Amino acid sequence: MTSSFDGGFIGEVLLVNTARTPHGWTVRAVFPGGRLVTAWVEGAEQGVFGFADGVFTYRSGFDLAPGQSVPVRFHIERAGTRPASCTVDGTPCADR
Repeated sequence: MTSSFDGGFIGEVLLVNTARTPHGWTVRAVFPGGRLVTAWVEGAEQGVFGFADGVFTYRSGFDLAPGQSVPVRFHIERAGTRPASCTVDGTPCADR
């Protein structure tokens, strides 16, 4: 979480490509009862965002180069500040 306020928060998933080749990715974070206000990728081409039944998804709009990182940020309302689950390409997100 990057910031919180009454009724909502701005969250972030920092994507880091540790592979040796460029590739795209899909983020999936579950916020039961939540509502997505907006989402964006900081400093990179935007991908496709979705939010249905408390599940936030983002599919990359570009391939992330080896060693490159990019933050995916989102404004969620009416939900806890921690997702019930979070994955990137099916792998659980790591806390930081």
